[in-house]
Amino acid sequence: MSTTPNPAAAPPPPAVPTLYDETNRGMSAPEDPALLTLSPGVNLIAFMEHHDPTTGGSFGICVSNTCNINAIDQALFESIPLLYRPALDATETHKITITLGFGMEATALGRIFFPIILLNKQDDNPVRIVVSAYVMPKLVVPMLMKNGYPIVGSKWGGGTVTWEFKLGGRHRRMVQVEGYLGT
Repeated sequence: MSTTPNPAAAPPPPAVPTLYDETNRGMSAPEDPALLTLSPGVNLIAFMEHHDPTTGGSFGICVSNTCNINAIDQALFESIPLLYRPALDATETHKITITLGFGMEATALGRIFFPIILLNKQDDNPVRIVVSAYVMPKLVVPMLMKNGYPIVGSKWGGGTVTWEFKLGGRHRRMVQVEGYLGT
């Protein structure tokens, strides 16, 4: 009997409830994909579902009004243990050229469906979301996330920002996740 993990085996179901999942949605790249945040600062902390055991698994997200796609840095993607790393769809359809601002462009390596763990501010319980994200080389933050569905609002004050996510299938509910006004 072998104790070596089988790389073809599917990972176990998540221990954290999934309240939003873009995996089975028909999603195409926007006509003019853009990550136009001029000085991205991390304003939300999330956790990877699977990470190297020598790390805490947390990473920073910049939620931005000027992005119309989600993107993660190639280094963050490659830090996910291979057994649990989301499949990279590197077909030409997802190797899109993305406008970065100041006339600069970069080409995505492909697209993944990225599971993210967030902490619900109301009860400190974790929730899981899966978002479509383009893998980009050398982003200045681990992840850029568009300020749009499932994010439906924000509240600013007291040096923090609370992001409101509308999550859940038939039983939609609001989940508030506290961020911060960092740099």
